[in-house]
Amino acid sequence: MELAEIAIVVSSVSALFTASNVAIAYRNYKQVRPKVEVLLEGSGMGPVVRGEGKPRQYVFNLRFANRGNTDIGVESLGVFGNRDRFPCKERFGKFTRFEDPKEVEAFSGIKYEEQIDAPFLTSSGKYPQYVRFVVSLTDGRKAKSRKIRKFPGLELPQLPQRPWWWRWS
Repeated sequence: MELAEIAIVVSSVSALFTASNVAIAYRNYKQVRPKVEVLLEGSGMGPVVRGEGKPRQYVFNLRFANRGNTDIGVESLGVFGNRDRFPCKERFGKFTRFEDPKEVEAFSGIKYEEQIDAPFLTSSGKYPQYVRFVVSLTDGRKAKSRKIRKFPGLELPQLPQRPWWWRWS
């Protein structure tokens, strides 16, 4: 084999490996989870509106943070939670669809304020164990927040403190 033939074989094998690397990178780019995070920046009880018959509202200040390098749109926001310790009992949810998708630029974020009626969170006399926010993106994928277990400003009843020996009696 001459030197020219060896160079052609080496360059064609190198091109084959480069093409397979590009195919794998493209496939991983298509299958990757969305890089949109739903962050809770603050929460609390809204102002009391007197005389209008509206219930007091609980306000969540959210931030949709895009960690990816492409712009993405947010179509809808879901608020889901559980009022019982067991995952299949006492679930609740609220779904909000935006008229026009909220655009989140690359490496940026937008702020959004979600208001939920306090009686909706505390219906049937039970308080939620957690609340989770789920956003639907324009490409059909979903991004979830972490479970939010503490609700500052929501008046929770204080349970009586039991002595340490209570569970064995």
